[in-house]
Amino acid sequence: LVDSVGPRAGLAATLVQQGMRRAESDDLEGGFASVNEALQIYMELGKTDYARYEPQIANCLANMSIMLANLGRLEQARNFGELAVAHQRALAKANPSRHNTALGHALGLLSNWHRSAGELIQSLDTAHEALAVFALARPDQPDVQAFRADTLDGVAHALHRLAQEATGDVLVY
Repeated sequence: LVDSVGPRAGLAATLVQQGMRRAESDDLEGGFASVNEALQIYMELGKTDYARYEPQIANCLANMSIMLANLGRLEQARNFGELAVAHQRALAKANPSRHNTALGHALGLLSNWHRSAGELIQSLDTAHEALAVFALARPDQPDVQAFRADTLDGVAHALHRLAQEATGDVLVY
């Protein structure tokens, strides 16, 4: 993993991989710690070449938001999700064809965190933006269809919950 970007970037990439493996093995706290350490390295490296490391910073933030949500720490997950979206927006503005899919994914995650926190209108607004971004993404980019389907599933859940709130009925979904 040590390449032309240097050993610190290689260490950070290794820490992200380790963190993801730990999270997949149900060690979410350990996974979060590993990815957080990688984020700190990328932030340090970004002080001299921010544009080069902003994608890694955004991905770390998105992964950390997922881990926090899985730990039940929804407010923190939402905060990290908002940071990830901000970074992905900047990346997509500079190079839409390369970063729109990641922006759509980050928006889809943020929509989920809003829905989980009971912020259903905000969830739907964020999902709408995610779907608009996916419409602009190249269809040959990996995961576009899966991310779009996940976002649509979230929209269905949010609408279902809004309908339940409006009617007071328990609706079968």
